[in-house]
Amino acid sequence: MPVPESLSSFTEDLEEVERRDKHIYWKIKQAAARMVYRMSSKYIRTEQVAKEDTSFSATIVSDFSTQLLESNLKILFDRKTVFVGTRTISFAIKFITLACKVDHLM
Repeated sequence: MPVPESLSSFTEDLEEVERRDKHIYWKIKQAAARMVYRMSSKYIRTEQVAKEDTSFSATIVSDFSTQLLESNLKILFDRKTVFVGTRTISFAIKFITLACKVDHLM
């Protein structure tokens, strides 16, 4: 689903940023970013995962971690030209920070 122009055009106006952050589109993006971060923080470090979750953790790491890192970096780089919700940016930064601590992603 493409972002409506009224929600994606770049702005530095704080009132407009607050208005856009309250829109359901950016709330959903923020919730998705939070879920990705929380799931990754639990499963991306394979040495800290419980024994029963090791196969799931290995799947996350091998199949999805690189793509998740790329998409979060894209979110961060896109914010210079288009509007991205502040909470979405926050969770993207948290994910990238987490990914920098994991050997197989760096």
